[in-house]
Amino acid sequence: LWHLNNTGQNVESGKSSEGDVNLMGGLPGADMDVNLAWDFTTGSASVEVGVFDTGIDSTHPDLVSNVLTGFNSVTNTYGVANDDGSHGTAVAGLIGAIINNSLGVAGVAGGCKIRSFKIFNSVGSTSNTILARAFDTARVLGTPILSNSWGGGTPNVTLTNAINNCATNGRGGIGVV
Repeated sequence: LWHLNNTGQNVESGKSSEGDVNLMGGLPGADMDVNLAWDFTTGSASVEVGVFDTGIDSTHPDLVSNVLTGFNSVTNTYGVANDDGSHGTAVAGLIGAIINNSLGVAGVAGGCKIRSFKIFNSVGSTSNTILARAFDTARVLGTPILSNSWGGGTPNVTLTNAINNCATNGRGGIGVV
């Protein structure tokens, strides 16, 4: 969990043609200083984060109590979609894995709730229609915070409009982060 508080742990030095090098990173302070934020909060069950990704393993012991019913934009159905690629589960863990449960990892905001928005099919493909549907659904559900670990593609008016509509009109006109 070096990304939460990097003290330079996991550093290995070695020799290369350029001389001494740090082989694994580990630059002290190159982190989120989450331990300092945890003095104030570890997240609240009243805060919901939508994860736009490959789905979430809703039975994962580090996530099970924080997962809300999600939306599978690929099949246009509600429920917690199976995570075909494991990436969505990993992202959800970084955000909302339960803190101090002696399992796995600790999320940045382990007290928050996580809602999956599956935007990739089983082979890792998506479309502007699938993405726009996910943003429209997040807006309608009132999901206040969205994590988006995807990118690429050609600009598309339908998708751009869905993102802008969610960003400005989500949460009853307050907007979505």
